[in-house]
Amino acid sequence: MGQTEHNRKTILLVDDENEILKMMTKMLEVGGYEVIPVNTPESALQESLSRREGLHLVISDVMMPGMNGIELCERIQTAFPGTRCLYMSGHAPESLNINGVLKANLNFIRKPFGLKSLLDMVARILE
Repeated sequence: MGQTEHNRKTILLVDDENEILKMMTKMLEVGGYEVIPVNTPESALQESLSRREGLHLVISDVMMPGMNGIELCERIQTAFPGTRCLYMSGHAPESLNINGVLKANLNFIRKPFGLKSLLDMVARILE
């Protein structure tokens, strides 16, 4: 998929580890996406609510201080129902069943992942 095919897609990227945030921002930019990197769930909520045009995708780490990524995405989807979410974690999905919130059929990618895996997953979600 060429850069011009999805250059208007905006991705909110949320991870509390700055090195992962920087690396993933570069990976997604290589794929032609506009990336808004933030390192706290609170910043992610503020950023999402300030964007009147909304977001195409939220990519969030599941385990973060203050609010888990699933709760974060649910709150963003309340304001912008069409927003899609991709969850990521270094833990297996079944070990992340936080109060039953990690449901079947969620978009999930396990860290570490490569450029192709990430871009393929994002493209599939945004189809």
